[in-house]
This record gives sequence, C-alpha cells and structure tokens, in this order.
Amino acid sequence: MHILARSLFRMGLLLAISLMGALFVGHSFAFAGGGDTPSPYSISVNGTGKVSVSPDMAVISFTVQTTDTTAKLAQAANADVVHDIKVALTDSGAGKSNLKTTYFSTYPEYDYIYTEDSYIGEEYIKGYVTYHTFDFKVYDLDQVGDIADLFVENGANYINNISYAVENTDKAEVQA
Repeated sequence: MHILARSLFRMGLLLAISLMGALFVGHSFAFAGGGDTPSPYSISVNGTGKVSVSPDMAVISFTVQTTDTTAKLAQAANADVVHDIKVALTDSGAGKSNLKTTYFSTYPEYDYIYTEDSYIGEEYIKGYVTYHTFDFKVYDLDQVGDIADLFVENGANYINNISYAVENTDKAEVQA
C-alpha cells in the first residue's frame, strides 16, 4: 500500500508540474506577442504625419499632330515640327534634355463615298495621321507659360496639361 501511495503522489506531483509548465509556456507566448491577447507589458503606437510642400517643378504635356497622304509623309512632317520645337528649346536656353516622348502613333484616317440611294458608303483611306506626345520638365516655374507658348508657336497642336509636382519627396516624408 505504501508503494501505491508513493506512486500516486509522484503522479500527482508530475501532473502539477506539467500544468505549471503549460501555464508558463502560454504566458510566454502572450508576452512575446504569440497569442491573440495583447500582453499587459507591451505598448502600441499609431500615428499620421502631414506636411505641405510647394512644387519645385512643372511638367508640360503637349502633342504634335500631322496629317498627310502617306504614313511616311505624315511622320516626316511630324519630325520636322518636332525638330523646330527642339531648336526653339535650345535657343531659348531651356534645353531639350528634359524632353521625353510619352506617346507616338501613326494610323490611317478613313472616309466613305456615299451614293445617292444609300447611307452605306465605300470605305477608303483619306490620309494618315501621326501623333507625337511629349512631357517636358520645367524647373523655373516662372517660365512655364513662356515655354508652353514656345511649343505652340513652333507647331505643337495641343497643350494637353500642365501639372505641378515636387521632384524629390524624401525630405518632406522625413519631416512628416
């Protein structure tokens, strides 16, 4: 009987030690962030920073559109206008290094020949259209209007938009 009591006591002691170990491990996971419940020993912080920054550059988007009887002639006419714009940029001191092509396309333009008795016409190629769109970065914001005028005066058909931006946002992000 004495041996049986000692065995039960040992089993009870082992069970108690096992339960304490399980509690300790569970508490360790919660403390280390392993559980779903936040630990009473942790701090959580969230925040938002805002800063206003004035633009230091502008981007002028413009398009040169030309039309001619063949694709080759439409592209050649477009290249002539683009050349004139690049020369004008260089002559003005603005330079052409900040000029970047963003879109180029040549495609046929269709028309139809209608008969007196029908609204259904015979399709034919009327000519070819070439579009060449550019972005130009301007760092002297006082020159934006003059440079946009320069593009139009030298053959650009469209000023698509002028957008203002901050070129390097790293300093503002750190400040925020």
